[in-house]
Amino acid sequence: MHQVLFIGQLYQDTILYMDAYPNEDSKVRARDMEQRRGGNIGNTAEVLAQMRQIQPWCMSALGSQQESIPLLALLTEAGIETKLCLYRTTPLPSSFIIQSAQGTRTIISCNKTKEIDVNEFIAQVEPVLQAERFAWIHFEGRNIDGVFKQIDWLRQQQQQDWKISIELEKPDRPDIDQLLPKGDVLFFSRLFAEARGYSQPEGFLRAMAPKCSPKAVLYCTWGEQGASCLSQHQLFQAPAPKVQAVDSVGAGDTFIAGVIYGWQQQWSLQKILENACLLATHKVVQVGFSGLSEKIK
Repeated sequence: MHQVLFIGQLYQDTILYMDAYPNEDSKVRARDMEQRRGGNIGNTAEVLAQMRQIQPWCMSALGSQQESIPLLALLTEAGIETKLCLYRTTPLPSSFIIQSAQGTRTIISCNKTKEIDVNEFIAQVEPVLQAERFAWIHFEGRNIDGVFKQIDWLRQQQQQDWKISIELEKPDRPDIDQLLPKGDVLFFSRLFAEARGYSQPEGFLRAMAPKCSPKAVLYCTWGEQGASCLSQHQLFQAPAPKVQAVDSVGAGDTFIAGVIYGWQQQWSLQKILENACLLATHKVVQVGFSGLSEKIK
């Protein structure tokens, strides 16, 4: 089994399915409602848990242990290991998502939980490293100072054959550029690129490459236009099939899962990119993440 560790924030999601986005100060009825676990790393882990020979782990700071039981049960049921999670006295991090029939969604999050510091990280992870061998460790690009120090600690460990990846989705997080040279693989969002003044992924990736490790592989998703990958000055591109979006929540997280799976299969960079785009496209035409492993080539 390939052990894959995800570090980031898990949420309890409440999704309201609407015919259209509501006007301010209006009273409307939702077509349906769903509660499920959420957060970028949870989405990616759920997709990877469906793949053969991959065991995903999630490490996150949650609410109280009692309050977190339903969320942890959902993760365990999906095949995700949660023993590295930490508990706080603050409320369980939650998101409220308005999903319109047109395929757009608005996410409102509330998180008062203290991020995982480097000492907590070491105390939780070090004993596990003595028993488990991780092939890949993925960080959500938040808690910048903590992640910076956590990666530095990982680089000092004897096990050096793992890949370390970082997702850089939100461009407004202070000091997020400090993480650029820290990853073997970096995932950028279209939002991140556009906030830096770029209207297409190639120019953005080539501008970011000098700020990253020389051997780093960079990915940038671009919604319905597909995604691009840059590795040591070589650019790879893959289109996204034209579809009618039904549920776009977690499309980027699904793309990351597709990339990690492709690397574990030792595919070429072009094949990894194409399959990750295809997997993300299958995600947006269905509600939730079930059955996505059947879509990968």
